[in-house]
Amino acid sequence: GSQHVATAVVEISKKFPEIRSAINIKYQPDLVVRAKRKGMKVISYDRKKESKNSKQKENSSISWGISSCLKSTKPDIIFHKGDMGKEPMIIIFGTNPEQVVKKILSIT
Repeated sequence: GSQHVATAVVEISKKFPEIRSAINIKYQPDLVVRAKRKGMKVISYDRKKESKNSKQKENSSISWGISSCLKSTKPDIIFHKGDMGKEPMIIIFGTNPEQVVKKILSIT
């Protein structure tokens, strides 16, 4: 797996320890809309609000983004629309890989 996805899982599991799996997929607005229509909890963060220090420190952007948008409700999806040099992305979370795959299949 990618270090970005692993970092996202570690960060979200600090607040929601049952989340142990995730996948990063290409950002497409229609996927976000479909997920919301399916009743999934979808949240996002704005990469433009990230501090310069966080942007420059290797592998801290994902941690910053995930922790900055977590509230009290466990998300199914966290996405961002990118920034200069940062690709937009959707991360789908679940308790296990099977659950993550089921969520992907339900929105594609």
